[in-house]
Amino acid sequence: MACFHPNLPVVNILIAPDKFKGSLSAQGVCDAIGKGLRTLNPLLHLRLLPMADGGEGTAALLTEHTNGSWIECTVHDPLFRKVKAGYGISDDGQTAFLEMASASGLHLLTSAEQNPLKTSTLGTGELIVSALHHRVKNCAGNWRQCHQRCRHGHGPCTRLSVL
Repeated sequence: MACFHPNLPVVNILIAPDKFKGSLSAQGVCDAIGKGLRTLNPLLHLRLLPMADGGEGTAALLTEHTNGSWIECTVHDPLFRKVKAGYGISDDGQTAFLEMASASGLHLLTSAEQNPLKTSTLGTGELIVSALHHRVKNCAGNWRQCHQRCRHGHGPCTRLSVL
C-alpha cells in the first residue's frame, strides 16, 4: 500500500548506511532501503550513498566512489601463507585505497592462531609495494593495529625495507 499524496512536496532522502556485516554489503543495504521506500512512495527522490566506517569494505567503496579499479594480488597472510588480497586505485591513478584486513586481518586466522608474537602484517607491506609499482602518489588505508606490530619488527615495514 502506497502512502503518498500528489499534492505533497517532493521529499529528498539521503540513504547512507554501512554494511550489515555477514549479510549485506553497504550497496545492498542502500538498495533494500530504497526499494522499501519506493514501495511506500514512488515519488521520493532518493540518493543512495553506501558508506563504511573505516574498516572492512572502505577500500572498495572509495575505489567505487572514485570510479577506480580493483587490483588483486597474492600476498602473505599473518602466518606467511599465500592468500589473495586486493586494493583499489582511483580513476586518476594517483591514490591507492588499501585495506589492511584483506592481507593481515583476523578473519584469516583461527582463534588458536591469533598470537601477535608469531603473526605478521608483511602482506600489508606487499600490498603497498604492489600499489607503488602502479606509480600511485598516495596510499590511503586503515592502519589502526599497524604500529603495534611494526614496533616488534613484524609489520609492513618488514617488506618495505627492501625497496
